[in-house]
Amino acid sequence: MTSLQVDSPNGFLWRIWASKGGGDKGDLAASKAFVNYLRLTWTMSLCSGPQASQLFVPEHFFINLDELEAYYQHLRSTFAPNE
Repeated sequence: MTSLQVDSPNGFLWRIWASKGGGDKGDLAASKAFVNYLRLTWTMSLCSGPQASQLFVPEHFFINLDELEAYYQHLRSTFAPNE
């Protein structure tokens, strides 16, 4: 893993891993964060109505502003209307 990949917004799991010193503790922390992200976004996609937007609040999940912007950029590119 290069420092560029770790420093990029989509490297948030690597930063969590490194913040715990790597190894088993890093694996566990990064896995926990990923499963939490997956659970929240998946549940949100299954729900409808006003409560859906309250299940996953990106501003509460992503600590860094660049991670938050990368998430919204991903949504815009993934769910952009087909022309």
